[in-house]
Amino acid sequence: MRLFRRPDGRTYAIADPQPDLLGDSVIMTIHGSAHSRRGGVHTYLSALTSIDELVRIRCRHGYLEVPGGAEGVKP
Repeated sequence: MRLFRRPDGRTYAIADPQPDLLGDSVIMTIHGSAHSRRGGVHTYLSALTSIDELVRIRCRHGYLEVPGGAEGVKP
């Protein structure tokens, strides 16, 4: 899992591709904010979207990757 944060407190995580209930490979993303309880989950078909493409989009939007990814997040 790759974790991204913005200075304003927004967070974004990209999970590795996994099969969904229909057997298609999907990439799940989770987003939220440290200042709000709002957030969400989105899935992308990995045949149509790559993790690298999602990373480039997040970087364009001002997110910085957290070194160590999800391992650096305290529960």
